[in-house]
Amino acid sequence: MNTAARQHTLWDASTPRRLIHLLDRRDPWLTRTGVFLLLLLVPCYLASLFDPRLFEGAGVWVKPMKFQLSVGLYLLTVAWFMAYTRPEFQVSRRRRWLSGMLVTAALFEVLYITLQGALAQASHFNESDALHSFLYSLMGLGAVMLALMVGWQAVEIAGHRKPRLPIVLHWSIAWGLLLTAVLTIIAGFTISTYQSPIIGLPRSEADGIWLFGWATNSGDLRVAHFLGTHAMHIIPTTTWLLIRISTNKAGLWLGFTLLTFIAAWVVTYLSALAGSSFLPFV
Repeated sequence: MNTAARQHTLWDASTPRRLIHLLDRRDPWLTRTGVFLLLLLVPCYLASLFDPRLFEGAGVWVKPMKFQLSVGLYLLTVAWFMAYTRPEFQVSRRRRWLSGMLVTAALFEVLYITLQGALAQASHFNESDALHSFLYSLMGLGAVMLALMVGWQAVEIAGHRKPRLPIVLHWSIAWGLLLTAVLTIIAGFTISTYQSPIIGLPRSEADGIWLFGWATNSGDLRVAHFLGTHAMHIIPTTTWLLIRISTNKAGLWLGFTLLTFIAAWVVTYLSALAGSSFLPFV
């Protein structure tokens, strides 16, 4: 492996303290909000130990914790990748606007879901009255903004290659962010159209896959939504691991990763629409 590939700084933070320091330098708004959302996991987890209430077959604190973890990591990842945008963009008003939109959307989304979980009420698809219909609409708008902002970051990164970052990793980051934006919006709008992520049987997380709650006996659009949301993690990480095997085929590894990922997303998306489990052996 060549020196540039060994020395790139994509994942060089060796301790949590150093990692947070690096992230805070890259984007303090996103970093502190991301850390705040992750810290929310602590009281919610403690509450789950003593709260026996269930909603749709799962503990009332399960959904808030999943969103706190997912959105917290989402913001921290965007903060990390901010270093790969153009230097003038990093100090510009446009960057602050991008970060501000992400922070606003993320805080509303997660805090509302946490509140509704505490009340043992639905957050998504809750149109029981005018207020909840309005808040659900705001959630949809916030979700779209979360996706669009990382799409914007993808464009900014694509237009500026950091000299010390291998070109294959540069494009893996840009493609990962772009796919997150596009695929998340597609999956999200499809779920909104069906007014449920479950297709085929009544919704319940009681018999779902551990941790994720994905249905195993019907179609579940949350699988495609999850893959789309985390393309920003899966594409760069997989590419980085593969090029450690052979740097001479770095471009092929990126192409392989992209094609495999897109194929997996299409399979999970279409199987959900067909009302079938994404796991053929279940």
